[in-house]
Amino acid sequence: MLAEIAREREAFLAAQQGNASGELFSTIEGNYADAVRLLTTAHSVPFDGRATLFVAERTLPEGISPERSWAPWMAELDIYRQDCAHVDIISPAAFENIGPIIRALLDQ
Repeated sequence: MLAEIAREREAFLAAQQGNASGELFSTIEGNYADAVRLLTTAHSVPFDGRATLFVAERTLPEGISPERSWAPWMAELDIYRQDCAHVDIISPAAFENIGPIIRALLDQ
């Protein structure tokens, strides 16, 4: 888990190219620390419903299958693969693709 956090931190710094404020980065690091703390005590149960997952293909580790990883936890899973890195999946550019998908899903 800590290696993943360090990797995400480095990816974030590289993506910002010096544009992020110290305050913003401190907030993000605090959120990661909280997530790690919560995950160490969390007990997940399977969800008997349908979920939607957006997968950042550029940083998906080799050999990892979102379908197999989530199968024990979701009754149904719709996966939308995105040509971006995890750090970019909430960027305005990514939402040009993701936004219409979310809109269509909400309109169903």
